[in-house]
Amino acid sequence: MSKRREMCRSASRFGASGRTNPGTTKHFIVVKDSNEGDDGLRGSERIAIRRNVFLNWQGGTESFVGIGNDGKPYHEAEHVWIQNNLMIGNSRADVIAPLTVYGARDVTFANNTVTGDLPADAYAFEIDRKGRNPRNEAIRFRNNIWSDHTGTMGPFSDGDRVDTTSLELENNLYWNGGRRILGGDLVSPLRRDARRVVRDPLLPTDHTSVVVPVWEETSFRSGAASILDEFARLVITYGEIPEESPAVGRALPIPAPPTDILGRPRDGEPDLGAFEVQAA
Repeated sequence: MSKRREMCRSASRFGASGRTNPGTTKHFIVVKDSNEGDDGLRGSERIAIRRNVFLNWQGGTESFVGIGNDGKPYHEAEHVWIQNNLMIGNSRADVIAPLTVYGARDVTFANNTVTGDLPADAYAFEIDRKGRNPRNEAIRFRNNIWSDHTGTMGPFSDGDRVDTTSLELENNLYWNGGRRILGGDLVSPLRRDARRVVRDPLLPTDHTSVVVPVWEETSFRSGAASILDEFARLVITYGEIPEESPAVGRALPIPAPPTDILGRPRDGEPDLGAFEVQAA
């Protein structure tokens, strides 16, 4: 028996609904199992987080996606796939990292695009333990794009190396506006990723005037008439790569998903990140 989830797009916009932002809200998505064995299951299993747009962070110092969180004495999540997501850094509010992993096993982060100026303890991820967590095992990052065109990318990673086994970085693109990429406490992509691409992916770079998905009586603020149209607008405006991008045709076919963030098929030479140019 397992717990299955497929998640949807997430954004913060307190002011648009007349609320005051307390600055204390938590992750957009968190995967864990707080009740230990009360329901006959220990830990969440077989979780898919696919085809989301995360943007406009207004919470506390947390993460967009959190895998594990409660410090339980078992792996709080295992067999987790995080694929085809677009994470946009358009806020000045600090995060720990776009992704945090605490006490998990067999987590694959593949074909995601993280873009923009993202104030964070780690621009990519923090992998660590809380409380009585066992060590993290088999954490994999493949075919992703991490791109801060402003050149202000902080440390790439955070965490204690002794708390994680089998951490893999393979075939990802990294860009810090042409400036040095700092590895951070856990892992350096310039040392660990033998198939790395360090070039500008040519993603859109205007994140200062992002129109967030706010519904205004008859349409979204952007003019989109449906959530599907709004989702596609955000992907194309902030996640589309051109044909001349160095990310094109550079992904490993495995574990690249068969479709991209818009649900279009990838070809035999898939692209890095969430967007597939050949599927246009």
